[in-house]
Amino acid sequence: MNKLITRGGMGCTGLPVPITNMDGNMLLSLIFKLEMIAIAIMIMEFLLVIMKTVGKCLVLHKAGEKWWKGLIPFYSDYVFFKMFKLESVFCIFLVSSILFLFTKSGTITCFVLEAIFRCCLYTYYYGVSVATGHKVPMFLGLALCSPIFWLALGLNNDDFDLSRVPMKEETVVEEKPKRLCPKCGVELKEGNLLCEYCGEEVKVVPDYEIPYHGEIMEALG
Repeated sequence: MNKLITRGGMGCTGLPVPITNMDGNMLLSLIFKLEMIAIAIMIMEFLLVIMKTVGKCLVLHKAGEKWWKGLIPFYSDYVFFKMFKLESVFCIFLVSSILFLFTKSGTITCFVLEAIFRCCLYTYYYGVSVATGHKVPMFLGLALCSPIFWLALGLNNDDFDLSRVPMKEETVVEEKPKRLCPKCGVELKEGNLLCEYCGEEVKVVPDYEIPYHGEIMEALG
């Protein structure tokens, strides 16, 4: 007869519910299996992080950047944002990531922050996919299963060309030449015809010397 082990709870009759040795062994076996599953999940997550990191390092090397930048969390993302001239988007990405960590899960705020975070992240994912010549298919792969597709991007022979990515051109504002007083050299304000410092009259139109003026005057004289 199996030895009885009492549980902490009570049965329908108010008496302790017994557990046999066989039930105890099954419970221990179940716990062991759950622990092994948890360990397997942790190992898989670690391998996915390694795959994504290695892929980023290889892609950065293709882009002409230092490969070790891919080892640093957030900084590696910043390098890609900067590459596509999206520094302002990176600021939103960073702030939303920090706020997300301190927000209670399951709330509307949590969902909104995650949506903002992912939208910012996907902007440079699309840039990477276009720069490597793959566009939408690779973008979807990076968005849905980034570790595998980052590693695929790093290991393939495709070049990384930023000229493929349409980026907003920076407008260069030409500065007007400064107007200086011919007498004292002080900078003149716009529209002033007199120097405020020495009172020298400033001509709007500079002196113009007529070509061959001397020869013409001698001929006429």
